[in-house]
Order: sequence, then C-alpha cells, then structure tokens
Amino acid sequence: MVAARLLFRALLAVSAVAAASAADACINYRESDEADFLEADLIFVGDLTDYEIVTAKDRYVDEELAILTYRVDKVLKGEAGETIRLWWPNSTFELPESMSRYGPTLVGVDQAAAAEEHWTGWLHYPSRNAITRLPRVYQVPCSGASIVPVAQVDVATVTRWIAAGKADGTALTYGGLRKIEERPARRTAQVNLLPIGGGAFGVGAFGVGALILAIHRRRRRRKADRPPAG
Repeated sequence: MVAARLLFRALLAVSAVAAASAADACINYRESDEADFLEADLIFVGDLTDYEIVTAKDRYVDEELAILTYRVDKVLKGEAGETIRLWWPNSTFELPESMSRYGPTLVGVDQAAAAEEHWTGWLHYPSRNAITRLPRVYQVPCSGASIVPVAQVDVATVTRWIAAGKADGTALTYGGLRKIEERPARRTAQVNLLPIGGGAFGVGAFGVGALILAIHRRRRRRKADRPPAG
C-alpha cells in the first residue's frame, strides 16, 4: 500500500511538471493530501468516457477549456445522475494532451456556481459561458486534481472517511494503478454564431445568437422572480 501511494504521488508530480508551462506553472508544487477531496460537494466513483478540449475565442488570445465526461457508477457524497460533464479549469497546470483511464476512478466535484461570464460568451458554440457553468473538478491550487484510481477496498475506506468527516490514517491502494488506456483529448473549435458579413447565413446566425441570449435572459429573470423556498 505504501509503495502504491508513493508511486501514485510520483506519477502526479511527474505529470504535473510535464504539463506545466512557464507562464502558468506554480512556483512551488503542493503535494496532494489523500483526504483533500473530502472537502468536495460531490464525490463519486465512475469511468472517464470523454475528454474534450474546446478552444474558446477571445478578443486577444484563445483559451482552452477542458470538459471531462464520466459514467457515474456509485455516488459516495452528494447527488449525481448516470453521467456527468465536468469543467476542469486545471488552473495549476496546462491541460494534458491525454488522460489516463485507470478503471474505477474516484472524482471530487465542486458544484458551486461559477461567476457570471460576460454575455458575449454566448455568441460562440460551444459556449464558454455554458462550459464554465458546469460543475468543476475539485482541485486545490498548486496541487493535483481530485481524480484518483481506486479499488473496492478504497471505496469502503473513503465511505468511512465521509461518514466520520475526516480521514483516519488508512492508506489508499489506488487500485494497484492498473491503467486501462490513454485517452487522447478530442479537440473542438468554437463556431461564431455572429459572423461578420451579410447574406442569409449571417442573418440566420444572428437570429440563433439572439435566440440564445433571449432564452438565457428569460431563465435569469424567472430564477430571480422565483419565491424563496420555505
């Protein structure tokens, strides 16, 4: 168990250094604590089914946004459906070109709503605003993401930790780190819904963009007008 823990931490550190850029890397990498994910709103065990990187357009520079899709096999804390799409900001490091699948994987999620983005974020598809409103992978700054391979014995250990509200010193086995495959990122470029220029396509795209904005604003108004619970 100790060997598995040391190996997993070493793999996290190596992958972190390999993915870090000169501009975005943290000055000091913070070693992940095994119990960091206990602070997450949602903790589940599942399997990675898709890894997408969307290149979001900006006025000055393009930004890469990662979406991880998981099949949810067991919820240990919080609530989730059969599948879940997560935004992975990975603010500590650059996004990797591929994600390792280790079979059963424990994932911690932050379900707090992100800050409202500028309305122009809805004028491209996939929408930057829609992506940043997804639940986020829980990740302590300058540390690894709460994405951990697990065995059945680890699931029982984490369930006990959650019930107690803290870790009890039991070491996780990380499922023996049996990697199934390396899943390459599926790259997607945004489509501008309001292209510069005239013609039927430009008018049609403008209509689509206006419709999206109208729906978004209507939802916000309905939410604001909704009476408080209780």
